[in-house]
Amino acid sequence: MAEAQTIEQRVAGVEKDVAELKSHVQRLAQGENPWLKAAGMFHGDPYFAEWQEAIREYRRQVDNDPDAP
Repeated sequence: MAEAQTIEQRVAGVEKDVAELKSHVQRLAQGENPWLKAAGMFHGDPYFAEWQEAIREYRRQVDNDPDAP
């Protein structure tokens, strides 16, 4: 079982999270786009087209399901 955190520990955790978020926002503001690291990762993958068709088929099934939320 995890120990209960003190208020100081919780605040320190939140402050750390806020600092990380600010860092990410600053990098985005400077033009860094984290999505670009993944760009092209499926280039040449022989299963990519099949995967995309499976996604389209699933979406068609969900869109046509009257019981879907």
